[in-house]
Amino acid sequence: MMIDLTIATNCIDVMKGYGTFRDHRIGRLCRDVSGSAVLYREDEIVLFTEGRGMVVEQEQPARVTIERPLAPAEIEKQKRFRLTTVLSMIGVPEEYVEEIRV
Repeated sequence: MMIDLTIATNCIDVMKGYGTFRDHRIGRLCRDVSGSAVLYREDEIVLFTEGRGMVVEQEQPARVTIERPLAPAEIEKQKRFRLTTVLSMIGVPEEYVEEIRV
């Protein structure tokens, strides 16, 4: 299966230009993930980071924050706000995300 990473890689490039890039990585969801107001589907391409802003006990499984990258046209519309991702979800189990190395 061919996966198009163009939107995700463009989003990271824009983040670097804005100075908002942290340690974002590109990943593919291994299962559906839903929260109170958002649904992510299996095989969806996301940006993810280590569980920022979370207090995690050592015994708990690793957690990450996932975000949906915006397409270049949408990033251009949101340029004045420096918005590059939407629908952040904190506390997703790390095993739900398979990292894609570019």
